[in-house]
Amino acid sequence: MIPGRPRPRVKPLRLVHAEASRECGESELRTLNEALSLAARGHDTEIWAPAGSGIAAEAERRGLRLRALPLDKTGLAGVLAVRRALRETQPDVVSTHRAADAWLVTLARLGLRAAPPVVHTLHAEAAASLDWPARWLLRHAMRHVITTDEALRERLLAREGFRASRVSSIPDTADGSRMEHVFVDVLEGHANRRRGVKARWDRLKHSLERRWREFRLPGGYVRLGSRYGGWWLDRGIVGADPLMVDCGLGQDISFDAAFLSRFAGAVFGIDPNPQSLAWCRTHCPPGMHLLERAFWTSAGRTLTFHLPREIVELPRGADGISGSLIGSHEYVSGGASRSVTTTDLAELLAQARRAECDVLKLDIEGAEYEVLADLAARGLLAKCRQVLVEFHHRVTHHTQQETDRVVAAVLAAGFRLVHVEGRNYSFRRSDLA
Repeated sequence: MIPGRPRPRVKPLRLVHAEASRECGESELRTLNEALSLAARGHDTEIWAPAGSGIAAEAERRGLRLRALPLDKTGLAGVLAVRRALRETQPDVVSTHRAADAWLVTLARLGLRAAPPVVHTLHAEAAASLDWPARWLLRHAMRHVITTDEALRERLLAREGFRASRVSSIPDTADGSRMEHVFVDVLEGHANRRRGVKARWDRLKHSLERRWREFRLPGGYVRLGSRYGGWWLDRGIVGADPLMVDCGLGQDISFDAAFLSRFAGAVFGIDPNPQSLAWCRTHCPPGMHLLERAFWTSAGRTLTFHLPREIVELPRGADGISGSLIGSHEYVSGGASRSVTTTDLAELLAQARRAECDVLKLDIEGAEYEVLADLAARGLLAKCRQVLVEFHHRVTHHTQQETDRVVAAVLAAGFRLVHVEGRNYSFRRSDLA
């Protein structure tokens, strides 16, 4: 910024004003005045013009920064030169003034990772002979069109079908405030569109990856339950009178209900949160038994269970139900707590009078690391045919590396990792057909 110039009213922009003309008449002077008025408002402006042209000489005389480019050459050399300049300069917005420089910039920005939006100034003399390529260029390649008088703007709206939000009439560029307003709006709209496109692409990519993983599942796998609370399991290794131990219920027992509907048998639902249990009691399907316990490495212990904070204090997307034995969990840190009694796999199998369970599901908000390591070390994990686990790395003090170590311990205990869906991991015993 030149000393003595006022601070800009918005964040300073890096602006390029491209002019393919070799003359320095009225329209070329408008381009220079536009650049000067925006520079006076604190923006970083640069003129792109052919070397040795009249406008280039006048730009230097007025103290504007100049980059000599072959904008009057419409071949490949001109496109490549503009492309190099875009990469080096990385402007926020490019302002074009002739069909030649508009086409060069349009072609040069193709495929650029951070291609800037383009604003085109349409002069009356150019508008007199708008052919279909020029109309296509203005309609599809330019983010905004500035006309030099109101009559020309009205023509674009009435006869050419342009949207009013994409055309502005600025007869005089001496006051840079209106030009600044256009460029800022164009840049914000461009950024919003890029974020929207990225978000849509990320959702599509995630969906395709999920579909591909599901496609690769072995035969016999079915998904039971809601989109939020559902799981994949192998129906082929579910016994005739199956038992599922579901630890961590929250307020979604659609998986348990679907399991009982399909296979009958019994489900033991374990949760130490009174709010969760109260909800589950009113929605509990026949065959499901609820226990107010915390699933742990041993039974009969008294531990501190951390309750979730108020929903308004939780991160976006939190359910307001999930508590944890782990005080570092981001849902419970700083919240209330209560004492709870623990249970373990051996006690639950004894209560059910079973030697093994068909499915062990763990959604115990960070306690799964200690529980799985203990079950694997003592050989008790082999009493489960399938193990479904939601890991809680990054939302507790546990890391992805710790998750990887526990997964390795489960595999070493005789299991195969069949499916991963986000933080949900599905294992099955390797010795079962």
